[in-house]
Amino acid sequence: MASYTKKEIIRGIRNNENHIIHWLYKQILPFLEAYIGNLGGSAADAKDLFQEAMIIVFQKVRRESFEPKKNIPEYLIGICKKMWFDRLSERQKRLNFEYLEGKEDGLYDEMFVEPDPPVNPQEVKRTLYIRHITALRKECREILYLVRQGVTPEEISRIFGYSDPKIIYNKKAYCLKKLIGRIKNDPEYPL
Repeated sequence: MASYTKKEIIRGIRNNENHIIHWLYKQILPFLEAYIGNLGGSAADAKDLFQEAMIIVFQKVRRESFEPKKNIPEYLIGICKKMWFDRLSERQKRLNFEYLEGKEDGLYDEMFVEPDPPVNPQEVKRTLYIRHITALRKECREILYLVRQGVTPEEISRIFGYSDPKIIYNKKAYCLKKLIGRIKNDPEYPL
């Protein structure tokens, strides 16, 4: 399969050269489908992200001053990853909102019934975890999510645009410390 330089790809996009677009598609989509699949998405999600990223890149490339630091396939993958994490973050917020909204509907009814028997300690921990991880900064939530999914610090550093994986190690430690501190300071934390 042919390989193209960054300048050839930019020129090809500006001139609407189909072979460049097909080449990008063949280079990126298989990787993206596997990557998104490993993070709970589908091939359709990967294709949607790729199309959205291509539109963004097309718009940027058509501006004469556009000159990315990375090669175009890496740049496209970075855009796709960022959009995927934004979608995951929105899904998490929506799930938390729906959970809270469902609880709110029956709140007054619950005030007038006998209290439940002692709650399962694992359920208490899970509830505290969800409550406090959603309160963390977006970057912390994303880093902790990726770590839990088994993504390597090297890959996470590429996703966030850091040159050194040590930055991710430090951020992970900081985020975990914040999360654990928040949970331990919660009045519902088991003694």
